[in-house]
Amino acid sequence: MKKILIIYFLFLVTISFSNIIWEINPSNFKVVEYNKFLTLSWNINEKANYYSLYFGENEKGLKLIYNGEKTKYIIKGLKPNKNYYWKIKVYTKNDIIESEIFRFYLQLKKPEIKNVYPNFKHDLEPDNVIFKWNLNYSINYTITIILYKNNEKIIEKKLFKNEYTMNLIPGTNYKWYIILNDEFENKYTFGPYIFSTKPFNFLMNLKNTIYEIKTYGEYLEKKPIYTLNNDIESFYEYKNFIILKTENGIEIVHKSGKKTSEITVKNIKDYHIEKGKNELLLYVVNGEGLKVFDITNPYYPFLKKEIIGDFISVSSNDFSIILLSKNNLVLMDKNYKIYAKKGIEQLKKIIYNDDKMAIIVLADKLIKCEYKNGMIYYKKELALSKITSYDIYKNKIAFLTFNNEIYVYNMDFDLLDYTYLKEKIKTIKLYNNLIYYYSDNLKFMEMNNSGRK
Repeated sequence: MKKILIIYFLFLVTISFSNIIWEINPSNFKVVEYNKFLTLSWNINEKANYYSLYFGENEKGLKLIYNGEKTKYIIKGLKPNKNYYWKIKVYTKNDIIESEIFRFYLQLKKPEIKNVYPNFKHDLEPDNVIFKWNLNYSINYTITIILYKNNEKIIEKKLFKNEYTMNLIPGTNYKWYIILNDEFENKYTFGPYIFSTKPFNFLMNLKNTIYEIKTYGEYLEKKPIYTLNNDIESFYEYKNFIILKTENGIEIVHKSGKKTSEITVKNIKDYHIEKGKNELLLYVVNGEGLKVFDITNPYYPFLKKEIIGDFISVSSNDFSIILLSKNNLVLMDKNYKIYAKKGIEQLKKIIYNDDKMAIIVLADKLIKCEYKNGMIYYKKELALSKITSYDIYKNKIAFLTFNNEIYVYNMDFDLLDYTYLKEKIKTIKLYNNLIYYYSDNLKFMEMNNSGRK
């Protein structure tokens, strides 16, 4: 009889449990996408007074983490890519109902990276290259980019955004990687991403020859275009023509190497090319006057205007012609009428001039002037003397001094870079954060601070 009662009791318990319907989330054996805040929820088809929630990483070591009347609980601080176990005890008016042990897997998917740039790009302009990418990842992480020039590592930098801008060496092969480290000490490497930069082409006068220079990283290809018996003092490039200053005057040469015409002016102090809408003008000063030539047709230049004056430097903008004598700055309109004169001692040369400002070299310094209402006003000065060569690229100016120092400034005279070379430098060319210089051979160097952002 006793045995029969035990069997009957177990039968009732089985019936009781078989009537319990559990609603849980996440469902049993589910793979759950990682979230910093995971919500466990439950319900049964019985009226309950309160619940107890047990949770853990091992089904034999579950710990009580919640007692209460709510049917959900938010768990924080879980680690991804692990199994988690949990169960519920339900306290009703008459019974304690215990669930089975549920399991779910908390999965953190690997990060996805898309739209990586530059990648498989060739002849990319090396000026202000923007490295960028899109990254889909749901947790905290840090990014490091590593850049190789050929096989030499040149950058390893931790970033706080998915973008980085820098100037690169022209005519060079590059590869780069993106390294991601997340808050759970996972490390992911993306790459290599391959690209190359476009060679930089420019003209340079070395002694008595104009060369076309094409740069492939550290390799510099020189092709002679035009050679004179005497040294070429300076030149100006315009479309397919080169305007050369020599000891005998001006020569105009096609880039094919053929001379188109020459203009004989003795003792040229300075010259300037003005590109108008329908004409190309050449301003020449020689200490005795200003000569204006129309060189629109480089095969048949002609003298358009001549003005007497002890001018030693000349430039122009859209509104004015600016002239220097040794101690006077002169403003002239486009009808060659002088409308302003300003006394400044030891003037030497105008090295930059536009519609807003001009930069002028004096014997012992440079001055920056600004145009306002057609007049020119002193703005700022820079103590720098014995300048033997200079070049301008966009908003930067590079100066070479007599003792082989190279300075790079912005247009507001803020120093960007400085270097000293032991060898005797004759001329320089500025491009981005690169200085091409000529001593006995043509070389280049990368300045430290003016190229990366």
